[in-house]
Amino acid sequence: MSKIVAFRHGRDVVPPRRSNEPQPPLVRIHLLGSMSATSYLGRDVLPRGKRARAILGMLCLEPSVRMPRGRVAALLWERVPDLQARASFRQAFREIMLALGDLAGEVITVDRETIQLNTGPCWIDARAVLSPDTLSQPSLRSDLVELCKGELLEGLDGLSNTFDQWLLGERTRFNERLRVLLETELKQAQGSNPDASERAEIARRLIAFEPTHEGASRILMRALADIGERAQ
Repeated sequence: MSKIVAFRHGRDVVPPRRSNEPQPPLVRIHLLGSMSATSYLGRDVLPRGKRARAILGMLCLEPSVRMPRGRVAALLWERVPDLQARASFRQAFREIMLALGDLAGEVITVDRETIQLNTGPCWIDARAVLSPDTLSQPSLRSDLVELCKGELLEGLDGLSNTFDQWLLGERTRFNERLRVLLETELKQAQGSNPDASERAEIARRLIAFEPTHEGASRILMRALADIGERAQ
């Protein structure tokens, strides 16, 4: 496929999408650690406002779900009248659409009552980390530790009590799913993988996520001993 002209009036031009070819994501969104969003051409498309970022984060964690505008407004503007909350929501959501520019129509579906993130044109780190493809493809494994650094939607605490409660629930669910995934990989490696170096690498991934994980620490020590690195 030929390369696409990069910009129009300082914004990305949406590339033609052919059904018979794998398509790169139009937008890459990082929710772990410092939040970021970049277009496929490297342009920063993250909105500046914290509440706008919170809305984008909510959409990313519930993709392909039509999210009621009123629900989002109530989460983020809990202590203001409904009409004022909805007006504030519209302003924050408009900030997201302006930041996305010409990609907005591809990335987000909007109607009078709901908003929805379209998963097809997006790559989201928190979803990629939990994808079975990440662990089934050796080329992706080395990226897992880097993706796991930082808390989910870091820096967005304190926007409202109800949003904090929602955020705590999302972080708890994400951490539990990731722990199970890493523990399953480590258990499989311990039972069937004779390569001590690879066992050590898998154990380190779990320790990077949970430094006090006793099982991973024991397996790492055994693997290092097998390699001959007893000093470590």
